[in-house]
Amino acid sequence: ATCHDFPPARCLSLIHSALGMNDLDVEIQSILLWDPSARIAARYQRGHVFLVGDAAHAIPPWGGFGLNTGIHDAHNLAWKLAAVIKGEASSSLLSTYEVERRPVALRLSTIAGAMQDERGFVKHLGWST
Repeated sequence: ATCHDFPPARCLSLIHSALGMNDLDVEIQSILLWDPSARIAARYQRGHVFLVGDAAHAIPPWGGFGLNTGIHDAHNLAWKLAAVIKGEASSSLLSTYEVERRPVALRLSTIAGAMQDERGFVKHLGWST
């Protein structure tokens, strides 16, 4: 699909239909397509700069993998930074952050990708409703 497949009149119709409110005054300001693809940074650390959470990875929202991965990233880096700052560990400990966290994001992005169909929607996974 392209933006041409979604002219303003069609978008208004979809919005009104989804909300069940045909008389709602809606102003379309822009029309952009959302690409639910996963993107993982090639590096999580360069010198004293670290990428954490959405800065390090964009994972489609199904399953909550992106949010949970970001929380775990922050926890992993926070305790390491605290240990180094307090002098309880050498700065080499910080180099383990990318080694530990990037593979997790790669694996979870693969799982999230497998959960979507060719249109970018979540597949029916046999869950009972």
